[in-house]
Amino acid sequence: QQYGITPGTGGLVDNANPLTNLFARVDVALPRFDSRLVVRYNYGSATDDIFSRSLTTFNLSSNGYRFRNSTNSPVIQLFSNFDNGSANELTLGYTRVRDKRAPNVLAPQISVTVPGTQTPTATLVAGSEQFSQGNSLDQDLYELTDNYSFPLGASHRITVGTHDESYKFFNVFTQSSYGVWTFDSLTDFENGTPDRCTVSGSPRGPVVSQFKGYSLSAYAEDNWTVNDRFNLTYGLRVDAPFLSTKPAFTRQVFDDFGRRTDEVPSGIAQWSPRIGFNWDVTGDQENQLRGGMGLFVGRPAYVWIGDAFQDTGSGLGTVNCGPTASFPGPAPAFNPDPNDPTLACGNGAGQLGSGSVGEVDFLDKNLKYPQVFRASLSYDRQLGAGFVGTLEGLYTRGLNNIMYVNRNLVGPQGTDANGRVLYGTFDSQGRSTPDVVSTKYSFVIDALNQSSDYSYNLTAQLQKRFSDNLEAIGSYTFSHSYDVMTLTSSIASSNFKFARDVQGNQFNRDATVSSFDQPNKVLATLIYTMPWKTWSTGLSVQYIGQSGGPYDYVYTGSGGRGDLNADGIVGNDLIYVPRSATDPTQIEFTTLNQSGGKPPILPATQAAAFENFIASTPCLNDHRGAIVPRNTCRNPWQNFMNVSLTQSLPSIQGRTLSVRLDVFNFLNLLDKNWGRVES
Repeated sequence: QQYGITPGTGGLVDNANPLTNLFARVDVALPRFDSRLVVRYNYGSATDDIFSRSLTTFNLSSNGYRFRNSTNSPVIQLFSNFDNGSANELTLGYTRVRDKRAPNVLAPQISVTVPGTQTPTATLVAGSEQFSQGNSLDQDLYELTDNYSFPLGASHRITVGTHDESYKFFNVFTQSSYGVWTFDSLTDFENGTPDRCTVSGSPRGPVVSQFKGYSLSAYAEDNWTVNDRFNLTYGLRVDAPFLSTKPAFTRQVFDDFGRRTDEVPSGIAQWSPRIGFNWDVTGDQENQLRGGMGLFVGRPAYVWIGDAFQDTGSGLGTVNCGPTASFPGPAPAFNPDPNDPTLACGNGAGQLGSGSVGEVDFLDKNLKYPQVFRASLSYDRQLGAGFVGTLEGLYTRGLNNIMYVNRNLVGPQGTDANGRVLYGTFDSQGRSTPDVVSTKYSFVIDALNQSSDYSYNLTAQLQKRFSDNLEAIGSYTFSHSYDVMTLTSSIASSNFKFARDVQGNQFNRDATVSSFDQPNKVLATLIYTMPWKTWSTGLSVQYIGQSGGPYDYVYTGSGGRGDLNADGIVGNDLIYVPRSATDPTQIEFTTLNQSGGKPPILPATQAAAFENFIASTPCLNDHRGAIVPRNTCRNPWQNFMNVSLTQSLPSIQGRTLSVRLDVFNFLNLLDKNWGRVES
């Protein structure tokens, strides 16, 4: 049980995946100042078993893992109304979150390349999943919010307030600490001769990411009733996050990169002015114009902050061993013991604490938290016969969003024949060797601010209440979203590797189609209350139709191949589409020998199949002779339906109880081929 993490007991886990929620609330009327005290408590507990296979990767059951999560959240609120028309709302809250990720077995992860049945090769994967080899997070968050509002004259109402948070995080993330071994064949596995090996650890004992901080916010707002047709709200908010602890300082990292690992952003104030309005244009409540604009600051995922506390160069280290010059040395002999993993390459190089450092993550002291500018404008109109139409536009621009770069890469080393920026060289087998500052480091990731992200939405909506029992709402939204990187990982290096597929310079700040881009969305909702009055019954049906998500075609490969720009990463290089797959000057095929006595597939047959694939895939066919831009391809349209049924029960002494049934993705309940996401 390395680093105090208790693994699973082995074998298959049950798939019950229980979810428990408990919510309790008490409201108490207080005699003084017309006050009301609210005490509420929310508890949640869940487990989730994760296991999957693909066409080219066959994971054995030992490679699955389980999420275990629990949340406790008590809150106290005090609402007070005073005789002069002023009011106050005070909120005190605490949230306790415990997340653990347990592998099914205590063993290193082993990947073996074997002949495939539907593809030339496939990979068998067994043992503890790489990212679950020591993975838990404890979070404790405290909140104080106070809002005081008072009238000023006959037309103004002022609100001043503060929202303050204090937090503490204890994160164990020792990925690869049991060992991650890769073999090119079953024969190599039987002989104990791996092609590559990755092991993380520390000669100084257990490594955790532990830090504390707090965030202070203050704001003031004026709600101004200009007249009975026009209302204006404007205000100013300031947010200032602070970190109470700092990461360790590593002299070697400073000497190599000129950057301090103990610097973090703290105390940087960010100002957010805002204004909004509501205008009854004709004074008869038939035409309404509303909108606003302003700046908004959000918290980053705090795990992005925690990366810098763990990966300092003197804490958790990683040994990467492999067959090319980009590694300190070749992989050592296979060691199956997860409690005593090998911490050096086969030639003795890369020893943790001396020859190898692993990953280092920087947080610049001037890094700002994410902030966006947002503007909206909407028009509502009564159309007659009970119809209400709405047109709405929304624009968002990122001002201080985050992107990641790898400082260990020396820089661009020219381009290939197709214009792809290169960061290293290749050997005769197609294995890449990145040109790096030092092979002691796997990645040196720096988080930077960028202001290129933007998105816009245009929505048309029509609603009508047909009777007291029936209401219908329908809408269509056209939108696009562009970003420099779509950040979906908790790991700094993973965000660098896979937040965008690339062909150019890693410092490129141009926004391209986001992985969250959704050009078209249709919503239709029908709400019906049954005609009987006693024990009322309500039915809600919602249809959602939307564009499928974007995707890319990228290169992959076995044995260290498939890294087309030589930056040390396989699986994020955008594909070049040949002008013709049957032109040998554009692409070469070799005879593909198959297992099981199947006849070989000749080059001409492969070329014809690939040419047909390109011709039948529009995003590829449209970019012949070029590298396909990021997120050009699109998954199929998606259809969903959600149904809710609410049944009220008889009132007892004025207290009412109702029972609600929600069926999500109702179409799939009717037919297994409906309501599916194809990707």
